[in-house]
Amino acid sequence: MLRNTVLILTFTLAFCLSAGQADATEREPGVDLRAGPVLTMYDTEDIAFEYPKAMLNIGAEYRIPAGFSAGVYAHLDAMEDRNTAWRLFGQARYTYDLTYVDPFVVLGGGYYKKHVVGSDWTFHDRGFTGHVGAGLEVELLRELGVTLHASYVLNHSHHHDINPTFPEWIKMAMVGSDLVFHF
Repeated sequence: MLRNTVLILTFTLAFCLSAGQADATEREPGVDLRAGPVLTMYDTEDIAFEYPKAMLNIGAEYRIPAGFSAGVYAHLDAMEDRNTAWRLFGQARYTYDLTYVDPFVVLGGGYYKKHVVGSDWTFHDRGFTGHVGAGLEVELLRELGVTLHASYVLNHSHHHDINPTFPEWIKMAMVGSDLVFHF
Protein backbone atom coordinates (compact mmCIF):
# COMPACT_ATOMS: atom_id res chain seq x y z
CA MET A 1 0.00 0.00 0.00
CA LEU A 2 2.75 2.46 0.96
CA ARG A 3 4.77 1.49 -2.10
CA ASN A 4 1.79 2.16 -4.40
CA THR A 5 1.22 5.56 -2.78
CA VAL A 6 4.89 6.50 -3.24
CA LEU A 7 4.80 5.37 -6.90
CA ILE A 8 1.66 7.39 -7.62
CA LEU A 9 3.15 10.50 -5.99
CA THR A 10 6.42 10.04 -7.91
CA PHE A 11 4.73 9.73 -11.31
CA THR A 12 2.43 12.66 -10.54
CA LEU A 13 5.43 14.76 -9.49
CA ALA A 14 7.27 13.85 -12.70
CA PHE A 15 4.21 14.83 -14.76
CA CYS A 16 3.89 18.16 -12.95
CA LEU A 17 7.57 18.98 -13.38
CA SER A 18 7.43 18.12 -17.09
CA ALA A 19 4.45 20.47 -17.53
CA GLY A 20 6.83 23.38 -17.19
CA GLN A 21 6.72 26.59 -15.26
CA ALA A 22 6.08 29.06 -18.07
CA ASP A 23 3.19 30.99 -16.53
CA ALA A 24 3.72 30.06 -12.90
CA THR A 25 3.60 32.89 -10.41
CA GLU A 26 5.36 32.56 -7.10
CA ARG A 27 3.18 33.29 -4.10
CA GLU A 28 4.02 36.33 -2.06
CA PRO A 29 4.82 35.99 1.64
CA GLY A 30 1.69 35.38 3.68
CA VAL A 31 -0.21 32.91 5.84
CA ASP A 32 -1.85 29.61 4.89
CA LEU A 33 -4.53 28.04 7.08
CA ARG A 34 -5.04 24.30 6.55
CA ALA A 35 -7.59 21.76 7.81
CA GLY A 36 -8.63 18.27 6.76
CA PRO A 37 -8.70 14.55 7.58
CA VAL A 38 -5.62 12.36 8.13
CA LEU A 39 -5.88 8.56 8.02
CA THR A 40 -3.46 6.00 9.48
CA MET A 41 -3.01 3.57 6.60
CA TYR A 42 -0.30 1.28 7.94
CA ASP A 43 1.33 0.65 11.30
CA THR A 44 4.63 -1.19 10.82
CA GLU A 45 4.57 -2.49 14.40
CA ASP A 46 1.03 -3.84 13.83
CA ILE A 47 -0.24 -2.33 17.06
CA ALA A 48 -3.94 -1.80 16.45
CA PHE A 49 -4.36 0.73 19.26
CA GLU A 50 -1.31 2.85 18.42
CA TYR A 51 -3.19 5.62 16.67
CA PRO A 52 -6.81 6.28 15.76
CA LYS A 53 -7.65 5.49 12.17
CA ALA A 54 -8.91 9.05 11.56
CA MET A 55 -7.59 12.35 12.89
CA LEU A 56 -8.29 16.00 12.12
CA ASN A 57 -5.30 18.00 10.84
CA ILE A 58 -5.35 21.75 11.56
CA GLY A 59 -2.49 24.16 11.10
CA ALA A 60 -1.10 27.49 10.03
CA GLU A 61 2.01 28.21 7.97
CA TYR A 62 3.90 31.37 7.11
CA ARG A 63 5.08 31.49 3.49
CA ILE A 64 8.48 33.01 2.82
CA PRO A 65 9.99 33.61 -0.65
CA ALA A 66 11.47 30.87 -2.82
CA GLY A 67 8.81 28.24 -2.03
CA PHE A 68 9.61 27.76 1.66
CA SER A 69 7.14 27.90 4.55
CA ALA A 70 7.11 26.97 8.22
CA GLY A 71 4.21 26.41 10.56
CA VAL A 72 2.58 24.72 13.52
CA TYR A 73 0.07 21.90 13.33
CA ALA A 74 -2.09 19.65 15.45
CA HIS A 75 -3.58 16.25 14.72
CA LEU A 76 -6.63 15.69 16.90
CA ASP A 77 -8.46 12.40 17.47
CA ALA A 78 -11.55 12.37 15.26
CA MET A 79 -13.03 9.12 16.62
CA GLU A 80 -15.92 9.19 19.08
CA ASP A 81 -14.85 6.82 21.85
CA ARG A 82 -13.17 6.90 25.24
CA ASN A 83 -9.70 7.03 23.70
CA THR A 84 -7.80 10.24 23.00
CA ALA A 85 -4.73 10.95 20.91
CA TRP A 86 -3.07 14.07 19.57
CA ARG A 87 0.13 15.33 17.95
CA LEU A 88 1.46 18.87 18.16
CA PHE A 89 4.35 19.62 15.81
CA GLY A 90 6.26 22.18 13.80
CA GLN A 91 6.73 21.63 10.10
CA ALA A 92 8.88 23.01 7.29
CA ARG A 93 7.63 22.81 3.71
CA TYR A 94 9.21 23.36 0.32
CA THR A 95 6.76 23.85 -2.55
CA TYR A 96 7.80 23.76 -6.19
CA ASP A 97 5.49 26.45 -7.54
CA LEU A 98 3.98 25.44 -10.90
CA THR A 99 0.83 26.71 -12.55
CA TYR A 100 -2.10 24.89 -10.91
CA VAL A 101 -0.62 21.71 -9.39
CA ASP A 102 2.28 22.29 -6.99
CA PRO A 103 4.30 19.35 -5.59
CA PHE A 104 5.75 19.77 -2.09
CA VAL A 105 7.86 18.01 0.54
CA VAL A 106 7.58 18.39 4.32
CA LEU A 107 9.67 17.65 7.39
CA GLY A 108 8.34 18.04 10.92
CA GLY A 109 8.80 17.15 14.56
CA GLY A 110 7.02 17.63 17.87
CA TYR A 111 5.20 15.83 20.68
CA TYR A 112 2.43 13.23 20.79
CA LYS A 113 0.25 11.83 23.55
CA LYS A 114 -2.43 9.16 23.66
CA HIS A 115 -4.72 7.48 26.17
CA VAL A 116 -6.42 4.20 25.27
CA VAL A 117 -8.99 2.44 27.48
CA GLY A 118 -9.75 -1.28 27.12
CA SER A 119 -12.27 -3.44 28.94
CA ASP A 120 -9.91 -4.12 31.85
CA TRP A 121 -6.78 -2.09 31.02
CA THR A 122 -5.59 1.45 30.30
CA PHE A 123 -2.69 2.44 28.08
CA HIS A 124 -0.87 5.81 28.13
CA ASP A 125 1.95 6.87 25.88
CA ARG A 126 3.75 10.06 24.94
CA GLY A 127 6.98 11.23 23.37
CA PHE A 128 8.73 12.66 20.32
CA THR A 129 6.98 12.50 16.96
CA GLY A 130 8.62 13.18 13.62
CA HIS A 131 7.60 12.81 10.00
CA VAL A 132 8.70 13.28 6.42
CA GLY A 133 6.23 13.48 3.58
CA ALA A 134 5.26 14.72 0.14
CA GLY A 135 2.15 15.72 -1.68
CA LEU A 136 0.42 17.89 -4.22
CA GLU A 137 -1.52 21.11 -3.84
CA VAL A 138 -4.14 21.92 -6.45
CA GLU A 139 -5.00 25.60 -6.78
CA LEU A 140 -8.77 26.04 -7.05
CA LEU A 141 -8.68 29.83 -6.73
CA ARG A 142 -5.84 32.23 -5.97
CA GLU A 143 -6.97 32.18 -2.30
CA LEU A 144 -8.07 28.52 -2.07
CA GLY A 145 -6.40 25.15 -2.65
CA VAL A 146 -6.69 21.45 -1.85
CA THR A 147 -3.79 19.19 -0.91
CA LEU A 148 -3.27 15.44 -1.05
CA HIS A 149 -0.34 14.21 1.01
CA ALA A 150 1.35 11.13 2.45
CA SER A 151 3.76 10.97 5.40
CA TYR A 152 6.04 8.48 7.09
CA VAL A 153 5.60 9.04 10.84
CA LEU A 154 7.99 7.96 13.58
CA ASN A 155 6.96 8.13 17.27
CA HIS A 156 9.35 7.49 20.15
CA SER A 157 7.40 5.51 22.75
CA HIS A 158 7.66 6.44 26.41
CA HIS A 159 5.81 3.20 27.14
CA HIS A 160 8.94 1.29 26.06
CA ASP A 161 10.69 2.64 29.21
CA ILE A 162 7.96 1.05 31.35
CA ASN A 163 7.58 -2.18 29.39
CA PRO A 164 10.69 -3.09 27.31
CA THR A 165 8.70 -5.63 25.23
CA PHE A 166 6.82 -2.68 23.73
CA PRO A 167 8.63 -1.25 20.66
CA GLU A 168 10.76 1.83 21.26
CA TRP A 169 9.88 3.39 17.88
CA ILE A 170 6.40 3.24 16.36
CA LYS A 171 6.42 3.69 12.58
CA MET A 172 3.32 4.53 10.55
CA ALA A 173 2.17 5.69 7.13
CA MET A 174 -0.48 8.41 7.07
CA VAL A 175 -2.37 9.98 4.16
CA GLY A 176 -4.60 13.01 4.16
CA SER A 177 -6.19 15.90 2.36
CA ASP A 178 -6.45 19.54 3.42
CA LEU A 179 -8.46 22.54 2.38
CA VAL A 180 -6.02 25.48 2.22
CA PHE A 181 -6.87 29.17 2.60
CA HIS A 182 -4.16 31.59 1.38
CA PHE A 183 -3.94 35.03 3.00
